[in-house]
Amino acid sequence: MTAALAIDHFAKSYTLRRPATGSYVDGRWVEGGVPVDSTIRAAVFAPALNDVLRMPDGDRTRVVWSIWTRTQLRASSEDTKTRGDLIQVGSSWFRVFKIADRSEGGYCKAYLERDVERDRSVSSTPPVVDGGDWH
Repeated sequence: MTAALAIDHFAKSYTLRRPATGSYVDGRWVEGGVPVDSTIRAAVFAPALNDVLRMPDGDRTRVVWSIWTRTQLRASSEDTKTRGDLIQVGSSWFRVFKIADRSEGGYCKAYLERDVERDRSVSSTPPVVDGGDWH
């Protein structure tokens, strides 16, 4: 089974919020417009240990979820003055901070971090999703 077919099999609906282009003013991000919400189909899992170990040390503590989807996601970029997409998992919001390019396979694999600015309820454990199923 290819990864794209596995995504189709395990995918559930999630809210994707794509922030508008903005800019940094005095070191703080200022939104450039109204973000756009849409529904995507994706499979969300705890990140694989091998994926986490391949990340730079600073990124290892940021990652909370890995997400696999046929939708092209966007990570934060100072070059293009964009913030990463937001994905709602359970009742919490998570920001796309790193993307593993898999476009040749017809899917996108990305890593999510807790969006502390949006969700101030930081806990020591990730939220329970879909009645306790860990993806």
